[in-house]
Amino acid sequence: MIKIATMEDFETAFQLADKFTNQAYGKWADPITLYGVVAGIINDPDKVFLLAEDKGFLAGVTHKFLLGSQLMAVELGWYVEPEARGQKVGKALIESFEDWAKIMNCELITMISIDDEVGEYYKKRGYALYERSYMKEL
Repeated sequence: MIKIATMEDFETAFQLADKFTNQAYGKWADPITLYGVVAGIINDPDKVFLLAEDKGFLAGVTHKFLLGSQLMAVELGWYVEPEARGQKVGKALIESFEDWAKIMNCELITMISIDDEVGEYYKKRGYALYERSYMKEL
């Protein structure tokens, strides 16, 4: 069951987000900053933190498309516990995010992929690749 997190769910939301940031961003992960980010997402009406119990989350924000007038939903983080993968938790989170985006009057959704496997998962759900992001440590 997917739900929109409230501050009552903060501990579960924070723990899942902390696992995600440590796995995805390693040494750049900062739990003190993350604490404020998770609280900020939960408390902002233009953002959403979806929880699949303690199995996963998808967090996102509405944003004006930079190259047009469309409102878009932008995924900020998406994570499913390894033991819950293959159980349709990710699918339920994406569908709930899409439903939320429609309610928020978004016309576009942007999902981020850390690898080609996740990218293929998105393609199967009707998403198309538009660009990739690269990081450089200074």
